[in-house]
Amino acid sequence: MTTVVEISGETSKRTLFERAIETQAAIDVMSPIERGETVTYLALEEVMGCSPQKGGRSNVNSARQYLQREHEMVFAAVPNVGYKRLKDTEIVKSSPEALTKSRRASRRAVQRLICVGFDGLSQGDKVQHQVHLSLFGAIQAISKADAAKKLTKRVEETRRSLPLNQTLEAFKK
Repeated sequence: MTTVVEISGETSKRTLFERAIETQAAIDVMSPIERGETVTYLALEEVMGCSPQKGGRSNVNSARQYLQREHEMVFAAVPNVGYKRLKDTEIVKSSPEALTKSRRASRRAVQRLICVGFDGLSQGDKVQHQVHLSLFGAIQAISKADAAKKLTKRVEETRRSLPLNQTLEAFKK
């Protein structure tokens, strides 16, 4: 939808955000789902008019993001079935997967960075290179199972999530 807007005497055309019909249809089907229940690919396809596994996947992902952000509803794909609304315990149990993905992504980034001809870089690029190697190294170190065990002990002692400085301190021990 394009609308004409006048600001300080100047007229300009602006496009207002409109959610895709397929995305809204997915939201409408997914929003009443209770924790632990599943919405099937077939049910989504019927209301969306396209396959949620193929052409409509981005619409379903947008719907999932919206429902998570605005309604604290988390859905996970169930292969060949549909999307399950996760229970709170399932959400917690799914978080190590994100750490594993982060660790792997940082390892791939390091592998790319070590392919660089370091001596040919400008001073600014050299600094950027070293900073990113350091950050990715830290991500790899703190996302390992041993690091989680150290942090688990500390969190059990305090019975709360730790502020950044205390989290970093726990890794030193």
